Amino acid sequence: MIRGHGDDGWSYKDIRLNFSSNIYTKFDHSGLKQYLSLHLKDITHYPRPRAIPLEEKIAQNHGLNSQEVIVTAGVTESIYMIARAYSESHSFILSPTFKEYEDACLLSHHRVTIRETLDDIPEYIELLWLCSPNNPTGQCVEKKDLLERIKNHPNILFVLDASYSFYTLQEQITLHEAVKIPNLIVLHSMTKRYGIPGLRLGYMVGNIPLIECVRKYQIPWTVNSLAQEAGLYLEDNKKDYLLPKEELNKEARRVSKILESLGIKVYPTSCHILLCQLREEKALELKEYLAQKHGILIREASNFDFLSKRHFRIAVQGVKEDNILIDAIKLWLKI
Repeated sequence: MIRGHGDDGWSYKDIRLNFSSNIYTKFDHSGLKQYLSLHLKDITHYPRPRAIPLEEKIAQNHGLNSQEVIVTAGVTESIYMIARAYSESHSFILSPTFKEYEDACLLSHHRVTIRETLDDIPEYIELLWLCSPNNPTGQCVEKKDLLERIKNHPNILFVLDASYSFYTLQEQITLHEAVKIPNLIVLHSMTKRYGIPGLRLGYMVGNIPLIECVRKYQIPWTVNSLAQEAGLYLEDNKKDYLLPKEELNKEARRVSKILESLGIKVYPTSCHILLCQLREEKALELKEYLAQKHGILIREASNFDFLSKRHFRIAVQGVKEDNILIDAIKLWLKI
């Protein structure tokens, strides 16, 4: 899946606006950068094999036991660790969604069932993977519905990727609730929460038996020294990283209406992510036009299950930036 991820801005020159990544880009990282500059000396030494101080900090901030937390090099590491821990299981994946769930499962010899709804989950399923809010649709599974399904399927381990939970106004399962549920692991992304994709940082939370089962499959030193320090800084300075989720959700509704007025189908969303479908044109052609002519990057979405070459995904940024994107799309559509 290395070439299949959305943010491939590195393959273009002069990208000035990135709608391909689902990350809020307007945080002021000056404090973090100054803090990390004091720890550059640490790169000449091995990091802690396990990010214990950061696990303890996250646990303290959420009222958890540190044994209920594993810090990882982004949520992607969590996904592959869980797949390895339960190798040769039968996994159910709610799609269209992040392709790494399937890739990780296949690498660990899972039998994989992929469906568009949670209705009629087969009895033989052992793990169920879902992302809420989901990438690429932006849609949430209602908390009440999800808790009921988890309760009604005690023999299935639910893996909930909550990377975008900070971007939605809908109620989510809290980490304090999660550790009390014997068949649930929740994945969180500090990458998405704090806008630090280059540092690769995330964590998973679950009850101690589940977490200890998965922890055995973490390779030592996966979380580098600077990432561990960054996590400690960010957990102590959350007040400087408030996400304007009300504004982002309002902006998503505005952009959605405008795109639909241009003849582009926009799927319902519960956050800042918009999945779009062109009438006939190919989304790859739109992507190349925007990148080459306007320095704008969007996510061509044909490699998601159940989607076509007409689908693309964006994450709203703000009125000014979004209007630039809309005007460029109008030029491409010749409107």
